[in-house]
Formats: sequence, C-alpha cells, structure tokens
Amino acid sequence: MISVSRGKFNSKSQLGFRLIKGMIFLTSVLILVILIAVLRMTVQDIFICILAFAPTGWGMLQVNYLSTANLLNENSYETTSSTKRG
Repeated sequence: MISVSRGKFNSKSQLGFRLIKGMIFLTSVLILVILIAVLRMTVQDIFICILAFAPTGWGMLQVNYLSTANLLNENSYETTSSTKRG
C-alpha cells in the first residue's frame, strides 16, 4: 500500500507517510506491551492468538465449499471438489 502511494505523490508528502508508518509501528508495539504487561500474556500466548486467526487450507476449502452458490466460475468449484476428494 505504501509503495503504491509513493509513486502517486510528490516528495513533500513523504514526511506524512513516514509519520503514519511510525505511528503504526508505535501503536503495534504499544498494543504488545499492554497485552504483555496488563494481561500478563506470554509470547507463546500472543503467537497462539495469531495462529488462531491465520487461515488454513482446510478452512479455505470449507469457505469455498459453502459459498458455491455465489461462485461465478464453476471451474473453481470443480477444482476444489477434486482437491477435497484427493
């Protein structure tokens, strides 16, 4: 996202982009510190929480299978069905 926007805007707005990137970084570090300090979470707990939201192959197959009525291309359903059987 940031690399695309660099080409569109001039160098005067680069300072704004760097400030936004810095604020995003500081916010994420602050959230991690709050999780560790206040809620007494360990690094392992945070890693497990990240894995809980990561999509898996089985989950993507299930979403594709359940949304077959909304698919515009029937070839993707056939590919998913053949992958599911194999």
